[in-house]
Amino acid sequence: MPANALTRIVLLDSGAGALSIASALLNTGAQLDMHCILDQAGFPYGKLDDQALLERISILVTHADHHWQPDLYIVACNTASTLVLEALRSRFKGPFIGVVPAVKPAAQQSQSRCIGVMATPATVRRPYLQSLIDQFATHCQTVRIAAPELVELAEQKLSRRDIDPSPIDRTLHPVLAAHPSLDQLVLACTHFPLLAEEIQASLHRSGHHHVRLVDSSSAIVKRVFQLLPELEASCALPQASRVSLASTALAEHVRHYAAYLKQECGEIEVEIDRSLIDVLPMLREKNE
Repeated sequence: MPANALTRIVLLDSGAGALSIASALLNTGAQLDMHCILDQAGFPYGKLDDQALLERISILVTHADHHWQPDLYIVACNTASTLVLEALRSRFKGPFIGVVPAVKPAAQQSQSRCIGVMATPATVRRPYLQSLIDQFATHCQTVRIAAPELVELAEQKLSRRDIDPSPIDRTLHPVLAAHPSLDQLVLACTHFPLLAEEIQASLHRSGHHHVRLVDSSSAIVKRVFQLLPELEASCALPQASRVSLASTALAEHVRHYAAYLKQECGEIEVEIDRSLIDVLPMLREKNE
């Protein structure tokens, strides 16, 4: 890689969840050439069967390999990470990083030994989540919270639409009433950190000011810097990071996503990439 070249990273998700990881990386000050694949035509990934999801993501990774030759991939979706990560590592060069629900830090930091894991229904029922609980949280009571409405709510927020907070209250308040000692809430979907302000407000409305929100973004950032040690030196450089947003669906949403990243991350260059139009026929074929 030339001395002045930016490290190239591809993030992949079915929607805006990738942006919570992207903003965490960009806010480190590292100089990046970042490509976000937003597979909105496959949204949400939790509704796809396992094989269909693997084939769909494999098509998108093949496209990314051809167009961008990235230094690293991040599967920025909890559901997809639990299902396809190992298969992707066997099919492609990578390297690949997945998103793991932050059960370990939540269990370590809980004073009450009662934690909540809020995720999509697909992640809640996966054996992988149980394996994390068995490995890191046997000393805690772990409450699983399925929150299917919150993914769409996050998409609405980034599309600059007014959002109704009642789905958050409906999801959290009964759980908090049944488990008043809960003091750590794991946001086990990359869409959920985009609603952190609204989730915190809901906790306050229920009188649970003490509950701490925990997500995976800091762990992802740490892992990226471990795999790409050259990023540390790039934090001192004046060059701005570049971000491209490539969607399999509506361009209007992507413009809102670009505005969000500029608002959250400051001096970055953001462009809309339309190259995924080449793979849309293959993706439609996989849906049939």
